[in-house]
Amino acid sequence: MAARPGSPDRAQQIAAEVSSGQGDDEHANERTDKVRERARAGGNAGMSQISERDGSGGRGSRARLKVTQTRSTISHIARNRATIKALGLHGIGSTSIVPDNNATRGMVRQVRFLVTVEEIGEKAKQ
Repeated sequence: MAARPGSPDRAQQIAAEVSSGQGDDEHANERTDKVRERARAGGNAGMSQISERDGSGGRGSRARLKVTQTRSTISHIARNRATIKALGLHGIGSTSIVPDNNATRGMVRQVRFLVTVEEIGEKAKQ
């Protein structure tokens, strides 16, 4: 006979599960096992489905941005210098090709006064 949710027996059962390390951990272990099974089967291992979508905000999965540094980062704040470095740029005139997604567009927007941007990809090929 199962204990009712509000009964003292249920409270004792919950306390026993918590002290023994059962309860939520059981469910977490079941989820982990399912994720591992999917990984062995070649699935996406429980990762979000973002990788299967194009994730580019409707710009096409092969779209890229060609970013060229046009101005120096000297006398600019460290955050801007770090963003330039994260975009793969090393100095005035250096060019990097990055994926066209919301993250890189945000990075380019932060340093738009230091770089020039060209869209390349499927549209440019046609």
